[in-house]
Amino acid sequence: AVGVSVIAASAMVGGFATGSAGASTPKLTASAPGITKTTIKIGILSDETGPASSSFGGAAQAMEARFKQLNAEGGIDGRKIIWVAADAASSPTGAETAAQNLVEKQGVFAIVELSSAFFGAAPFLSKQGVPVTGTGLDGSEWDEQPNTNLFSITGDGSVNGDAYDDGGFYKSIGVHKFTYVESNVPSAISFGNGVYKTVEKDGLKACDKTIVPLGSVDFTAFALSFKADGCDTAECACVLSSSLAMATALHQAGLSKAKILFAAGPTQDIFQSKADEAAAKGAYFPGISSSPTYTNAASLAFLADLKRYDPAYQGGLPGN
Repeated sequence: AVGVSVIAASAMVGGFATGSAGASTPKLTASAPGITKTTIKIGILSDETGPASSSFGGAAQAMEARFKQLNAEGGIDGRKIIWVAADAASSPTGAETAAQNLVEKQGVFAIVELSSAFFGAAPFLSKQGVPVTGTGLDGSEWDEQPNTNLFSITGDGSVNGDAYDDGGFYKSIGVHKFTYVESNVPSAISFGNGVYKTVEKDGLKACDKTIVPLGSVDFTAFALSFKADGCDTAECACVLSSSLAMATALHQAGLSKAKILFAAGPTQDIFQSKADEAAAKGAYFPGISSSPTYTNAASLAFLADLKRYDPAYQGGLPGN
């Protein structure tokens, strides 16, 4: 979760240069909670533990690296960023509890998040008027009133909008009968409706929808159903551990020619395990930030700063 989380952190602190994220006031003041004449206190909300940690477990360290870089460059309006991290534990109740702790006990000014279950914290943070920047990947609350305190780095990506157009990608890779596996979270379930509309528009056939618990790694029954229905392609709107488990189950069912798409990854972690590397071999990673090459000047500078300011990062392919 390195790449997306750093972008989220950048967007959050970038907004502070003109007040709260997206606000029009020219300067920060020391009167807001979490702000002094010398510091701005930010809360980090992410899934450090639980089933979503396979995709988002490194978010806090990545965001901290970004804050360290900013502080080394003088901070924001001369103020240093200080931060405190809270674990959403991959659950809506965990996200709400973490948010309450950050606001009521830690006294943060704003929150930057990367959590599969942020929707559990959204009502509390909106009621409190706490600015939040994140990916908007967990649910539709990012694009709904009265949540004017939520700022998604991906813009208006409402999961309730029209079906997206994939530009014929599925058809171009030879898909004939497609199944979309959805984690049991609002965004994945709603987004699946758009995916199936796209598949039908391209003249392809669709298998039945499959909804699995967030972080599920049991895909044996799914693989048998996939085979019986004559499906040839599967995409998992899941965290990385689930996508890997789905691919493994399909391979074990003798479906080595099945086309597999991951919504998460790839990450360097895949290459630390022979089993994971085998599961991901030949898969497609079409996510918004999941297939970077890191070869241009900006990307190389990003990797250099990441290695400098995040002791946990030792090189290789960052997560999504």
